[in-house]
Amino acid sequence: MKGLVSTMAITTGPKSTPHVIRVFLAFLMVFALAGAGLFGGAGARADWDHSVGRGIEIKGVNIVGHLRLGPHYAETQSINGVAVEGYPIWCIQAKYADPGPGEMVDITTLTESRALGPGELQLSTPQMAWLLNRYEGNTTDDLNLAALSYLIHVNFEKEYPGRPGRAQETVNELVQAVRTQRPDIEERAQSYVREARASAAVGYVSGIVEGEGERSGAIRGIGVHPDDSEAWLPGIPVVITLTGPAVFDASGSTTWSGVTDSKPLELAWSATGNGQVSYTAVFDTPVRTTLTIFGADGTVQDTITYGHRPVSDPLTRKVPGRTWEVIYDFQPLGTSKVSTRPINTDGVIRDTLTTAVKEDYGDGKWSQVKGENVPVTYRATAYWAGRTSPQRSDIVPEGAEVLGSVTVQANGPGQTLTAELSTPKRGFVTWVWEVRKNEQGENSRYIHADWADHYGLPEETSREEFPFRPLGVSHVADAKVVDTGTVLSDTFVARADENFRDGEWSRRPGTNGSFEDGPFIPVTYRATAWYVSPTAVPEPGVVPASSEKIGSVTVVAEGPGPIRAELSEPVSKPGMYTWVWEVLAEDQPAEFLPWIEAGWSDTFGLADETTSVRYPGKIDSALSIRQTKSGTYLVDDVWVSGLPANHPDFTGGAGFGADTQTLTHTLLFFPEGQAVTDENRAAARQIGQPVVLPARNGFYPSVGDPSWIMEQDEAGENLPGTYVVVSDFAGDDRAAPLATSVTDVTEQFTVTREPSLHTTMHHEDTHIAPNTGTVTLVDTVSYQHLIPGKEYEVHGALLDPASGQPLRDTSGSELTSTSRFVPEHPNGSVEVVFEVDAATLAGTKVVATETLRQDGRDIAVHADLKDTNQTVTFTRLATRARDGAPSAADHASGKDGSAGIDGTEGTNGAGGDQILSATADAVITDEVCELSGALIPGETYRIETAAMFPDGTPVLGKDGTPVRKVSDFVPGSPSECARIKLDFDASALAGREVVLFEWVYLGDRLISEHTDPLDSEQTVRFEEPPVPPTTPPATPPATPPTTPPATPPATPPVTPPAPPELQRTGAALAGWLLAGLTALAGGLTLRYRANSRSSATR
Repeated sequence: MKGLVSTMAITTGPKSTPHVIRVFLAFLMVFALAGAGLFGGAGARADWDHSVGRGIEIKGVNIVGHLRLGPHYAETQSINGVAVEGYPIWCIQAKYADPGPGEMVDITTLTESRALGPGELQLSTPQMAWLLNRYEGNTTDDLNLAALSYLIHVNFEKEYPGRPGRAQETVNELVQAVRTQRPDIEERAQSYVREARASAAVGYVSGIVEGEGERSGAIRGIGVHPDDSEAWLPGIPVVITLTGPAVFDASGSTTWSGVTDSKPLELAWSATGNGQVSYTAVFDTPVRTTLTIFGADGTVQDTITYGHRPVSDPLTRKVPGRTWEVIYDFQPLGTSKVSTRPINTDGVIRDTLTTAVKEDYGDGKWSQVKGENVPVTYRATAYWAGRTSPQRSDIVPEGAEVLGSVTVQANGPGQTLTAELSTPKRGFVTWVWEVRKNEQGENSRYIHADWADHYGLPEETSREEFPFRPLGVSHVADAKVVDTGTVLSDTFVARADENFRDGEWSRRPGTNGSFEDGPFIPVTYRATAWYVSPTAVPEPGVVPASSEKIGSVTVVAEGPGPIRAELSEPVSKPGMYTWVWEVLAEDQPAEFLPWIEAGWSDTFGLADETTSVRYPGKIDSALSIRQTKSGTYLVDDVWVSGLPANHPDFTGGAGFGADTQTLTHTLLFFPEGQAVTDENRAAARQIGQPVVLPARNGFYPSVGDPSWIMEQDEAGENLPGTYVVVSDFAGDDRAAPLATSVTDVTEQFTVTREPSLHTTMHHEDTHIAPNTGTVTLVDTVSYQHLIPGKEYEVHGALLDPASGQPLRDTSGSELTSTSRFVPEHPNGSVEVVFEVDAATLAGTKVVATETLRQDGRDIAVHADLKDTNQTVTFTRLATRARDGAPSAADHASGKDGSAGIDGTEGTNGAGGDQILSATADAVITDEVCELSGALIPGETYRIETAAMFPDGTPVLGKDGTPVRKVSDFVPGSPSECARIKLDFDASALAGREVVLFEWVYLGDRLISEHTDPLDSEQTVRFEEPPVPPTTPPATPPATPPTTPPATPPATPPVTPPAPPELQRTGAALAGWLLAGLTALAGGLTLRYRANSRSSATR
């Protein structure tokens, strides 16, 4: 369509009718030709998509249509072998169409802006490049894209061949159109101009040098300017490199890397030797300062893009600085390492120093005189720092105690110097090495300055330590009394023996070098648990042979204080346990053993180290009743077990209390309807007084109280509900507390109302069942007054309602079914399902009886043989097939022998016999009777009748389809018979037997069928029909010869029309569209000419 855009012009205003028509016809022709190109050629080309964004359309600038201010995507894949990068392209000739495939022919670099627009919209090329880099990726903001496109036209609109000045005209038109139609684009564009002028890098400054001929100085004034030379752009990466004997103070090297600031950078330097130093500054320029032009062939627009950055627009900008002179000397120093031992056994202290030169000063070398290294005297001083790790300090603290001082001479770097002194004290010793310029004699001039290392350096500080003897005391604490299943534990307080050496627990140096708060030397203690006795507490002393070792664990004490030992497995055996703690040399890590004086152990059987694992007592009971003249009493047989054998005789000892002497039994009553749960225990009524028993193992029969009597209503009947005996034992230090649950069914006695049953049996929601296949009978048993949560069983049986005898299947087994259930509520229902062979029950009635059982006892029965809700009738058909053709007598009387559902008057069944003539109009009358009396008068039944051969294959009629009939039947009584007339062509059945099958439906449900191929009552036989007597025919009159009809002309075969071919998109559609448009244009042309001629004639 770009050709159309470049050549069309539309004029507005009043025109004469012929001219309007001519313009309209021309438009149609052009549209047709364009349509042909559109649909028959390569197809329409979109100049934007989601990858670049759309922009905003402006009216009145383009030759035809609107000018879209927005990016395009490049449709040219490569130019002169160079692949086109995937950046958006931007129009710089608004009057031309965008370039199509292959229409971009060259690539050039754009460095200068034409700045054709107003001053507030003018940008340089670096500023426009900065804006594209920042904003053209936002493809979803059309206003953003339009503002960028607008600025590109205003600043880079290219001249049109042969039309000088047209670019300026176009820009003027565009500015006027944008400011009129879309001032928001103008506002955004001016905002972008201000931002670019303040942000795009223009000037790069390497700065000036201060410190000529000095050991140190600075480079000042490094930075980047935007358009405003008074401003500085922050955040631009820059690397400044020194060449020569100098380094930057900030980095300690010849290179400083960072970013520019909003003010000039200032970098201090120091000389590392004598000589000349120069520098360069390299600035990162990630944003282009140029743009790229894609030139076209002159018929479509040129475009610019941010892509295709040329070599001439590099990613970095190198700016050289000046050269200057520096001077230097050397600085001796050293690195020391104190000699340390875990334990100081002789009081000697040592420190070593490795000589060195300050490498970051001067040239980093030891000075020489006449080829020899300058000798340097080092001084080493040892200070007593006390019991606290010394704080690092640049100078020696005032009042520091000096243990001694020695001097050692060095003749170059890398020498190892040793200083040795002695100390009588336990604590910290720190060394300080120094070089004093005034102690160097005439060589002092070669020394830059005094040097001393720091006071209190960790590597120059030793911790003079002594060994210690760990011991402690233990207490089982909260593990004094526990239950089985508990993991045994013991608490131990570790400490050092005050009578061994200085009585202190030795420490390692802390992270801050402190002697007092550094980490303690860890000690591994061994704790062993012993099983003493099932009932007796231990005697302190040696471990007796009768004790059993349960387990041994090691626990690390990280210093004096509490630690805890815990076995890995829970204990399951109740009784008395005790702990023994000890310190063994073999348990200590090798690195800590020299500090530890091992061999300590505490005493077996100490009261504070003894634990009682309580016995889990158990109480079993069985609640029962005793009927008396005064009412129903409840008694409980109780079995107590699981307590210590001598319980409750223990009177206490070793920190344990005496045994609890008794346990209590309480009778509770939960009225009917109140859930028997432990949560509801507080809501239950207590019956009578609790009974107290000794807390001793044994059997206690018939536990009760005169007050344990069932509650009654006004009629003297026991109130329904549940009685429960709960047992409570408070527990003690040897036996765990115990409380039985109200949900224990063995401790419950329930008084219930008499259960009742109501039942209904059906087959598919009816009381009629078919006589064929396996039939499912569902007996819904509704119950009342059952106990929720108890298991019940409903046993159902099928009986003959007449005799009351059980019905049986073909194997002789009674027809029964059982359902077990646990009710959630006292009243509800449950289903009992019977699966029966219907054929064995055809024509019979069955009734179901149910028995409700609990715990093997029958508690309710429903056995009413006359209950119609429990009765189901199985259908049975009796049928008879006879010749249904009317006899001569029938014809004489006006009857045809049919009856029943065919609407005749016959009532005596099928009137013919079972021998039929094999004629084309054979008729069989089929009498269908339901013998069980299960028909419902007034209901409409559907009877399907089929003629079959005895081998089960269907009889086919003249048309080849099975002989079959469907009839509706409405009985007037439960046992009325239906009579069905089946007429068909039997002329081919001479000598064959035919049997009739029947199916009876009520709605869509089969209720009965009769499909016995051997039933003689259902079988008829066809014989040859009798031959009528022959009479000589009369001589017919002469018949004139007839002319045979002319043979009709042959009808040519008709070929069915081919299905119409579906219209295709593309070429065919374009053809039809072109033809239609051309025809319309032609028709209008002819109409116009006709009108013209008519007008001329007039």
